[in-house]
Amino acid sequence: MKLFVIDVESGGLRSGYVPGYEHAFDEPGTQSILSLGGVVWNRDTGEIEDEIELFIKEDPIIALPAALKANQIDLEWLKENGLTPQQAVKEHLAPLLVKHFGQPSRQNLITLTAYNRAFDEGFLRRLVHKAGLHETAFDERFAYPKACSYEFMRAMQLIFGLPLDKCKLETVMEYLGITPYLPQHSALNDAKNTVQVMNKLRQDFPVGDWKRA
Repeated sequence: MKLFVIDVESGGLRSGYVPGYEHAFDEPGTQSILSLGGVVWNRDTGEIEDEIELFIKEDPIIALPAALKANQIDLEWLKENGLTPQQAVKEHLAPLLVKHFGQPSRQNLITLTAYNRAFDEGFLRRLVHKAGLHETAFDERFAYPKACSYEFMRAMQLIFGLPLDKCKLETVMEYLGITPYLPQHSALNDAKNTVQVMNKLRQDFPVGDWKRA
């Protein structure tokens, strides 16, 4: 089975998406998606079959200084070199998804995976909205439920008392003995690092062990 593993870098914490409520992507107080990293991960083999990294320039770009300090994205560079949301989705993201998952249909819904799924999903929804696609476009392409390795690690912490400081990705990788792709806080590298975590969990906690427990 193939899954699409993503990570985003954004201008803040608020995408404007709240599950179960009307979206507010264009409301004051929300921030822009700045980059999207995605990898096509074969869960059966553990291999990454394809990858993509998109730098996105919304109009206008809304970003908080603290976010830019963390992700080190230069707004002037982004304005010069970034893709519009329409270009990012229609010219780059959509063809990659068709290549690996087929044309959009109820039979080809994609399992979307991220380390902190709710955060990344919200900004991907924002990107789809900013690309001018209709409101249901996201839900017609991606399946429920969606996997989240952060939620799994949080459960492991609660059940087994693993000493993970708020279960941050870099902390989990250190605890599991995984060498990260650097620099971290790169959308593509963190998507690939999420795959490393999931491959490690597959290795150390195989499904058969849970069925026998």
